[in-house]
Amino acid sequence: MSLEIWIALIVATGIAFLIGRKSAAKRAAALNTRLDTLQAELDTTREQAETALAEARDKATAVEEGVTSHFEQSAVLFGKLAQDYRAFFEHFSTSAQQLGVSEGVAQQLLAQLDQPLISETPEAEPTIEATIEAEAPEATPDAEPPTLDPISAKVAEIEIEEAEPDTSRQAG
Repeated sequence: MSLEIWIALIVATGIAFLIGRKSAAKRAAALNTRLDTLQAELDTTREQAETALAEARDKATAVEEGVTSHFEQSAVLFGKLAQDYRAFFEHFSTSAQQLGVSEGVAQQLLAQLDQPLISETPEAEPTIEATIEAEAPEATPDAEPPTLDPISAKVAEIEIEEAEPDTSRQAG
């Protein structure tokens, strides 16, 4: 081979080396730019995820506090309900005694006062009407129609008194 070919071959190799080196630098710069862009996107996504996580934790804490507050208030209200129920039941049994309900029914009402409000087993408890009916004498076909029970009779008497004008007070 001739010297000219060797020189041309060496010059061509040098030019190829320089061209390859410049294109590699451009590729490296492009890859670094792309890497920086991806890192910025990753940082932005991480910040958004941390913000969303903090918001979710705050919301979960608020819900937890709301549930706790709800159950605390429910417990207080249920306690008040139990007290009101007890007061109503005491009033009811006292009124029943005053209005002439038999002693047995009144004692049964007082005994029911000490029973829990919610039963664990669904048992059928006797009602006041069933107890009054059980104490009432049995009617025979030839007997007179039954009169009102003592409570209904007293209520009817009060309604009649309220409907009639009180002439005794007007005369005085």
